[in-house]
Amino acid sequence: MSTVSQVDYTQLEAERLANVDLELQKELESRVVTTGGGHNTLRQVVLRLVTEGNYSLAEEEIKVYMEFRSNFPSFIVRCQKYVEHCRDLIQAISAKRQFRGVKSLSMSKQQEFHDKVIEHFDELKGYLKQIEMVEREVRLEDIRSTVWVIQTFSQCVLVLLVLAFFLDMKEGMASSFVTVINNLLNDSADWFVGLF
Repeated sequence: MSTVSQVDYTQLEAERLANVDLELQKELESRVVTTGGGHNTLRQVVLRLVTEGNYSLAEEEIKVYMEFRSNFPSFIVRCQKYVEHCRDLIQAISAKRQFRGVKSLSMSKQQEFHDKVIEHFDELKGYLKQIEMVEREVRLEDIRSTVWVIQTFSQCVLVLLVLAFFLDMKEGMASSFVTVINNLLNDSADWFVGLF
């Protein structure tokens, strides 16, 4: 008689769940790498924290980012709705990844959970990119307004210098010029009268 080996289905199920979680982790990590931007951009930092499961730290990073840019009031106003939605997405990802009853769900339902996590992650990535774009626009507007102020100031200084030059000529050189022309005309008239 042959002996039939006993299969431990609970262990197989635990391994399968661990593999599914590992696959989700790898998928999220690959999406962080392909986000673009620099290594220390808001997008990279927050997405990496979410991938690692540090959800509260990711929300705190967004909060600090906004506080650091509080000297741009238009930035805060324009990004507030994006920030709130990012927080909601981070909480949704957290809730779906930490859902305790996922082990009791069917494979298709588990796959739906993972697909939703990836969908929320991609949406979070898009909103973080939008926040970075708004920041670039606000900084560009600030630079433009600074350039306008500097140009206006330099033009005012130029006008004042030209005005000062003409006033100095009128008071100093203009009277000397009139005296020289007057003497030249008198000498010319005397020479002309001396001819007759």
